[in-house]
Amino acid sequence: MKKIYLVGIILLVYFQIFSQSTVKCVIKTSLGDIQLELYPKKAPITVSNFLNYVDGNLYKNSSFFRVCTPDNEAKREIKIEVVQGGNVEDEKSFNPIQIETTEQTGILHKHGTISMARAAPNSATNSFFICINDNETLYLQNSYMGAGIHCSPLPQFVHFIYGH
Repeated sequence: MKKIYLVGIILLVYFQIFSQSTVKCVIKTSLGDIQLELYPKKAPITVSNFLNYVDGNLYKNSSFFRVCTPDNEAKREIKIEVVQGGNVEDEKSFNPIQIETTEQTGILHKHGTISMARAAPNSATNSFFICINDNETLYLQNSYMGAGIHCSPLPQFVHFIYGH
């Protein structure tokens, strides 16, 4: 599988982060930039966790390392369409964060939404994923995956992932 390398994440903040309703970030990749809009008032724990990795330059030179599609998710009980990134070394990871569910944040896993990846409730550390298409499974059956941030889609990025 081709890897998309994260060149770095640039944080654009004009005032105190958590007094703002949104915070703008850019993920710089080898294929182009992905514009992010973070919602610290809706998901303060998740946004703070993500920004801790950004501020520590821990995403620099990491990559998108997992792509879930209908084809490779066919045998899984929970089928999702996401691109996962942020593979920070375990020894550099911060403690796992407490879950902020979709029910708490009101953020749904629609196309372009970014969330912290987790294996179980309260286990998210550094990995994040960006939804490709709507992923109702994540907020209807497993809302614990639904701590969220929002991302505007990058057509070339999605095009590369699907290999069209």
